[in-house]
Amino acid sequence: NAEYMGTSVLVRVSFMSALAEALVQEVGVLATYVPSVENWLFDAADSHLRVVGSAIGFPIDQLRYTICLLLAYPLGIGFRMLPKSLALRHMYSIFWGFGLGLYVFRGGMIHSLISSTIAYLLILIGGQKRQALVFVFSLGYMCLCHIYRQYTDYMGWTLDFTGPQMILTIKLSSFAFNVSDGERSSGLFADQAEYAVRRIPNPLEYYSFVYFYGGFFAGPAFEMVDFLEFFDRSVSNEPAPLGSAIVNSLKKMFVAFVCMAGVVLGGSYSTSFIATAAFYEMPLLNQLAYQWISVSLYRFKYYFGWFLAEGGCNLAGFGYWTTNGPRWDRITNVRLLDVEIAPNIRSVMSGWNIGTATWLRRYVYNRLNPNPEKGAPFYVQVFTYMTSAFWHGFYPGYYLTFFSGALANETARELRRVLRPLVVKNEDAPPTILKRLYDLAGIVSTSVFLCYTCTPFCLLAWDASIKIWTHELFLGHILFFAGLFLVGPLLGPKKKSKGDGAKSGDAVKSEAASGDVKKPSAKKTSSKSS
Repeated sequence: NAEYMGTSVLVRVSFMSALAEALVQEVGVLATYVPSVENWLFDAADSHLRVVGSAIGFPIDQLRYTICLLLAYPLGIGFRMLPKSLALRHMYSIFWGFGLGLYVFRGGMIHSLISSTIAYLLILIGGQKRQALVFVFSLGYMCLCHIYRQYTDYMGWTLDFTGPQMILTIKLSSFAFNVSDGERSSGLFADQAEYAVRRIPNPLEYYSFVYFYGGFFAGPAFEMVDFLEFFDRSVSNEPAPLGSAIVNSLKKMFVAFVCMAGVVLGGSYSTSFIATAAFYEMPLLNQLAYQWISVSLYRFKYYFGWFLAEGGCNLAGFGYWTTNGPRWDRITNVRLLDVEIAPNIRSVMSGWNIGTATWLRRYVYNRLNPNPEKGAPFYVQVFTYMTSAFWHGFYPGYYLTFFSGALANETARELRRVLRPLVVKNEDAPPTILKRLYDLAGIVSTSVFLCYTCTPFCLLAWDASIKIWTHELFLGHILFFAGLFLVGPLLGPKKKSKGDGAKSGDAVKSEAASGDVKKPSAKKTSSKSS
């Protein structure tokens, strides 16, 4: 059996290697037909950035990326100063988004153009199958891009077109579902009715949605109806208030540069050091401290990009909405404190990469779930996690983190069910000392186990990931299984048979409050852009 399994693995690896080689050859052939985008303006900008980069020790690809994120701020002011013409503003969005993309990613921009154009055609001619066609095509195209990059730049850290392509995959597949929902006259659930697109946008609106300069590079991914509503509001007599926009955008820029300090500090605590022999020569406590610090600082490059991008969008007026009072969090992609001082794993998941989590919930989990009120069957959960993994790429570290994270989340839910009633007798009463200690223990344990499960995500490679977990005796996994199969069944109250397979009450209440639990829509809802 061992010999058979070894042969099977070799066959699969050989197949993937052959597929990658064929893909690289085809891309090489196609690249000869793509005109060069090099020009004197790009060369001049690069020559200045190389000087700056050498002075501060920053790679030029990351400098290009950062400069374009910062340019969204003056471009947001320029957007507000344009004449109140939707066509002109959409052209402004396309010109700057695509133009800056050419500067950062050069010929890699051909991928966003090809994939978005094919997706638009599939939406026009695909009928009620368009959502499946676009979902499979966009995710499949993204997977091929990951394979190509992984083969040509294995374990590389160069910023390339795959980052924006991941965001575009979310936008294109969501848009296809929204158009199909818009053609249905009844039977829509609440979130489907809210984001349904009743009129297929024209090509100018569509490519503006694809290349909007504020969200093309680092996200956030957003819904078509929110995007069109933002443009409609911008030419109305009541645009998003400029003073409030300036304050909020500057706040987010400030937070972004505070997070940049974490990125710089992370250079001294690189996660790649964990894969070296020198790491294992340190004392055990030093190893654990280094692992926690380096994995924690690893998140700050994402915070930097997300906050900086959101601030640029806010300055143009995008992200403003008036439901439950004027707010600027319509396109927020991360809640930093919910992640860094999270009391449980669920809080981390709800506060991290919100756009991607929302996409997975609305267009994978909820769409496959036959009965949301009773929870999803196991295959729905598996398919959702697999979709997330494919979207991220094919490094083994991603898969180790996602499946371990699912186990950690399930364990945390079980322990909460068992332990919380012992600590909190009355939810409305002031917190006791025991309750505060319970909360503190939750924050500390969540931070520790988040570091443990996310280490493979940072290391990427299988051997380095398994080595660190083996060195730690797989203690995290042992505790996960112990909490799930020993502590809960032995100490906790028996679950009611009626609730088998159902979501926890807290989860249902939370989702219902946010409108994500699917309920029949009581009326026909028009697009928010109308």
